Amino acid sequence: MQRDSVSLLLVLIFLLSSTSPLAYSSPLPTQYQTEPFVMRGFHEVGSLPGDSVVVATVYIPLRNLNLLYYYAEQTSNPSSPLYHKFLTKEQVKSLFYPTAQFQSVLSYLKHEGLKVLLTGADSVIVVQGTVTQMENALGLHYYLVSNGTSEYYQGVGVPKLGGVIVVSNNLTSIFFSHPSTLFTQRDVNLFKGLPV
Repeated sequence: MQRDSVSLLLVLIFLLSSTSPLAYSSPLPTQYQTEPFVMRGFHEVGSLPGDSVVVATVYIPLRNLNLLYYYAEQTSNPSSPLYHKFLTKEQVKSLFYPTAQFQSVLSYLKHEGLKVLLTGADSVIVVQGTVTQMENALGLHYYLVSNGTSEYYQGVGVPKLGGVIVVSNNLTSIFFSHPSTLFTQRDVNLFKGLPV
C-alpha cells in the first residue's frame, strides 16, 4: 500500500504542476507567463511592492518520466507481469528523484536568503521571501491584481534557474479566506458588553 502511494504521489506531483499557471525555464516547454492571469472582474493594479512577503514553489521535474508512466500503467494492469509489483521507496528515489539537481537548487535558494518552508520528494521546494529577494533569486516579476475588495499576487516570467518550474501566487487565498461577515465568540461578547 505504501509503495502504491509513493508511485501515485509522484504521478500526481507531476500532473498537478503541469496544469498550473507556471513559469517555465528550458529545457522544459517554452511556454511561460509574462503577464499575470487576471480573473473576470479583476484588474491588474501594478507591481507588488518590493518588501511584500511572497511564497514560491520550485518544482524540479522527475527523471525518467517515460519509465515512471510505464510502471504506473503496468502495476495497475491486471494482465501485466508487473501487476501489483511495486517499487520500493529506495528504487523510486534512485530511478526518478532528481536528487543532485534538487540539492543544487536548494543550496542556491538558501544562499539567496530565501526561507525554505517545505521540501518534498527531492523535487519540490517551497520558499518564502520578499518580492525583491524572489525577483533577484528567481527572475520573476510580481503583479498585484484586485477587484476592489479582494486581491492576489502573481509572479510571472522566465525563471533564472534552468530546468525548473516555478509557481508563485496566492490566488487560492481568495477562495479559502474567511468571509468578512464571520462573527466569532469574541465579537458576540464585545457586542453584549461582556469581557473578551
